[in-house]
Amino acid sequence: MLAPFKNLLFDFGGVLIDLDINKSFIELSTLLDLDPNEFQNLINDMMPFMKRYEKGEIGSETFIWNVQKLTNKKVDIKSLIEAWNAMLLGWNPAKFDFLSKICKVYPCYLLSNTNELHMEWVMKDLKASHNIIDFNQRYFVKTYYSYIIGMRKPDLEIYDFVARNAGIRPEDTLFLDDSLPNIEAAASLGYQVMHHECNASLDFLLPY
Repeated sequence: MLAPFKNLLFDFGGVLIDLDINKSFIELSTLLDLDPNEFQNLINDMMPFMKRYEKGEIGSETFIWNVQKLTNKKVDIKSLIEAWNAMLLGWNPAKFDFLSKICKVYPCYLLSNTNELHMEWVMKDLKASHNIIDFNQRYFVKTYYSYIIGMRKPDLEIYDFVARNAGIRPEDTLFLDDSLPNIEAAASLGYQVMHHECNASLDFLLPY
């Protein structure tokens, strides 16, 4: 049972924008001439430099170079970037309606593990498909992207940083994420948490 809360802190992929992480690894496996049925091995191989990329410790060029090293096949960089971005499925327009309503009820914040290539795709898609050029400012008091702030979930430091930087109390804040380790970490610091089903509706949060 949730206690009354004053703030909402949203994950991004899978909570707001629709996401299918496996889609990228399946497409990368095919592009790199690996067995597409063994994409878990690809995830394990990529994880060390993925984490560094999401924390902004390496740039897009270095990230792509590391992916290319996983194969002896010559890979077209544009195709590789498209495969990496394939996990981003785009927006259910109902989420924009939801955000427009909920941000009038609660101060809303965004906390995302993401990277430069994904956010470039997101911002271009928001403009081209939805005519939105002020996403961060339109719906949120503040946004926290891992590659910009140099921290990532579920490391505890990121939740402490958000609370201090935003001037919010964890116990007054409901955090929604589709990753169980992420919400467990936030809960350990006193946040109210909800494990959200990937790509599901958020309308249940509306008080009317």
